[in-house]
Amino acid sequence: MPIYSSNMSSEDGTKGSLFKLSKDGLVSKHADKIGVSNGLCWSHDNTKFYFIDSFTRCMYVFDYDVQLGTIDNKRVALDFQKEQINGVPDGMTIDSNGNLWIACFDGYQVQKNKTLNLAVQENWNL
Repeated sequence: MPIYSSNMSSEDGTKGSLFKLSKDGLVSKHADKIGVSNGLCWSHDNTKFYFIDSFTRCMYVFDYDVQLGTIDNKRVALDFQKEQINGVPDGMTIDSNGNLWIACFDGYQVQKNKTLNLAVQENWNL
């Protein structure tokens, strides 16, 4: 599996990019206009790649091709502002049941989200 990484845009949230480091050492850009990259993880069936941009307060989902190690078809999976969720999405992981767990900076909470409908299932206020 390739390694994905990004740089941040501290100015206006549009200058960051998401890069892939392939096993042959080549680096390629796969997404741009990223603010503050956080929370990278894959679905258990390796068909979805989840990604948080803290600057936009959104979690995005891409289609993932495990054979090529590429991402495509970026779309908003969860918009914290639209859904009126407190805080800024930050770190994220996926558990053995396929639930996404999102830590929220300045919102004092951790969320459990079902990957099938991405609705907030549980909230833990800290």
